[in-house]
Amino acid sequence: RLLAVESLVLALLGGLLGVGLASLALPTLLGLIPNQLPPTVDVRMDLPVLFVALGVSLTAGLVFGLVPAIRQGGRDLRSALSGGGRSVGSRRGERVRSGLIVFEMATATVLLVASALLVRGFQEIRSADAGFESENVLTLRVNLPPATYADGEAMARAAIELGERLSDVPGAEWAHAWGPGRPGQSFNFQTSIPEGMLVDEIAASPLARRHQLGVGGLEDLGIELLRGRTFTEADRIGTPHVAIVSESMAEELWPGEDPIGRQYHNFQPAGAPIPENRMWTVVGVVADAQHMGRIQQPGAIVTPNDSYFPIAQRPERSFTLLVKFTGPPDAAPVREAIRSYDPN
Repeated sequence: RLLAVESLVLALLGGLLGVGLASLALPTLLGLIPNQLPPTVDVRMDLPVLFVALGVSLTAGLVFGLVPAIRQGGRDLRSALSGGGRSVGSRRGERVRSGLIVFEMATATVLLVASALLVRGFQEIRSADAGFESENVLTLRVNLPPATYADGEAMARAAIELGERLSDVPGAEWAHAWGPGRPGQSFNFQTSIPEGMLVDEIAASPLARRHQLGVGGLEDLGIELLRGRTFTEADRIGTPHVAIVSESMAEELWPGEDPIGRQYHNFQPAGAPIPENRMWTVVGVVADAQHMGRIQQPGAIVTPNDSYFPIAQRPERSFTLLVKFTGPPDAAPVREAIRSYDPN
């Protein structure tokens, strides 16, 4: 009874301590994953959590208290306390303890090696060159109301003007609109077929990730220009459509050739005319960047190809704003600048 009661008391104290530490750590842990939980997920300490903690504590106390109690219950205390009983028990216990020590050391060695590999892998992922600037860059999503921004020209103007306004936020170095995804997390693809290539099925069409951005965005993000030019103020609605492609995309679509001045388009069924607004002329080639993240998800579409378009020619209703700060990003003045531009 003493062993069982002692174990229950220790288990309940441990459970109480665990609940207390969890309550203190919860705000910090939630702060480490901003904007990654769906709105329907509410992480908090509530009665079901407390009941589970109580149940686990009671179970642990009973199991770890009753097992030694049962083992001791069938022994004669007089002989157990005498020298003979102590020597027999000690030899048997020594073998059990030695086996447990060997098992613990082997488990600890495996965990130590696995932890070292995990830390090394994490460091390699963190130090890998993503191909673009990400230090102190704040990202936020903007969704333009259809009632106010009804056409492409209004959407393009809003994206450009918001970028210009956020560049003046205290502590900001630059700001740009980027859509439809964001650097390092882009899951928007399009078929990209060079002019003159005949493709019967859409499944056989080369794929590329699609990015729209403002003037100066590639330069400020540090995506290296290898050939040609970047976007200018002249690349706007009503002018010939232009694009910048990644080095891998240029090599796949025009192997061994100069891609500058070449054209490509989306997949069109056999005999269907190619819409004029779906034909792009390559004006520049940039270095590859890891816009699908440093770790590829199983089953994800993987391609090294990237197409960049002027957001003034291909506006998005929903896009990302990138704000580079000289120090740690501050979202409050950014939100205020957006509200001052359009409260809605």
